[in-house]
Amino acid sequence: MSVKDLQAVVAESVLLERSCKAPYQEMGEMAGSEGMITKWPKAAKRIINGLSMEEGEEAEAMAEKWNNKATPPDIQAKIAESKCANMIEHFATEMFKKARMRVCILSAWKDSQGKLMLGGHDFNEQFGDGESFIKTRDLDSIIMPEWVEYAGEQFDSEDDGEPLMVKSKKRVPRKLVELDEDADGWLILPNTTGWK
Repeated sequence: MSVKDLQAVVAESVLLERSCKAPYQEMGEMAGSEGMITKWPKAAKRIINGLSMEEGEEAEAMAEKWNNKATPPDIQAKIAESKCANMIEHFATEMFKKARMRVCILSAWKDSQGKLMLGGHDFNEQFGDGESFIKTRDLDSIIMPEWVEYAGEQFDSEDDGEPLMVKSKKRVPRKLVELDEDADGWLILPNTTGWK
């Protein structure tokens, strides 16, 4: 998460604590929508610039604290639940594009209720002619028991129930449309009326 993103989260937290409008309300867009993504920077900047001197100093102190230590557990849980799957997919995609590196990522975090969550993220089938590590190896009986034990130790999990396993959604590649050529070699665009 970049410093600007963190400052926006800090500003949103400060505003929410004071029952002011959140950036989503400011933008009038649904969380995760394309409109929200394009309007977020301006809305966050407008909110940050609209803070009083005292609120600005508080947000700056909070950002400084979060940058040098860690964000509070409730904010970490919110980020893990809403952004981490996409961040992991972006990382895996960039590692393949830039270095032809294949990665399989196991993740662990506590959700907003304090429940231990585990993630298995494998996008290798989406890249070139790759196979999924998770699908081709004995993940459930060999790898996951060790990961569950490790994650439980790292998060001091005293959860009586089994951790919840979350797997990243695979994106289905779109079928390409084949285009015909005219006599001069120019591509002929199809009539798309009625397409979805």
